[in-house]
Amino acid sequence: MPRGPRTRTNLLEATLVVAARDGYARATTRAIAEQAGVSEATIYRHFPDKLALFGSAVMHANAQVDEWFAGLPARAGEASVGDNLRECLHRLAGVKAEAIPLELAMLLDPELARSREEHLVAGADLTGPPAQLEAYLAAERSLGRLRGDVDPRTATLALLATLFTAAIGAGPTVDDCVELLVHGMLPPE
Repeated sequence: MPRGPRTRTNLLEATLVVAARDGYARATTRAIAEQAGVSEATIYRHFPDKLALFGSAVMHANAQVDEWFAGLPARAGEASVGDNLRECLHRLAGVKAEAIPLELAMLLDPELARSREEHLVAGADLTGPPAQLEAYLAAERSLGRLRGDVDPRTATLALLATLFTAAIGAGPTVDDCVELLVHGMLPPE
């Protein structure tokens, strides 16, 4: 079976179909392989584990968000930091809403939970939009538009943590969180 981009895309699309039909917690790699018309082993030629497959499928469904974030670091110095971060988090909020079922499945599926733990223990680097957000914050800091002692990674993780709370409807809105966090990161006037 070819390992090209079309096979990978078929796997991602099949994952979305199976997850929509069965839920992430009950979506098996066997069902995904059948939906894609490939062997189950083909999945593991493209993805190291089920968590990577599911995470990639969520991002595949939100490719326009990924494209927008690719240009984010270059936007440093444009508009206000608050406006840029609000735009970031609103774009990510849509992805987060789709990812919540996956996150809940991680609590129920032993394979997903194990894979998640391995990623957390390994201290995996940020990738995709979160990595671009981190690079954007680093660029804003280097321009003096954020305090010099702001750690871009910590700030990124704090901003991303607000999404879960906002996505489940508990607590403050994304805009409220951005306002609070931005005021804490801006240099004194």
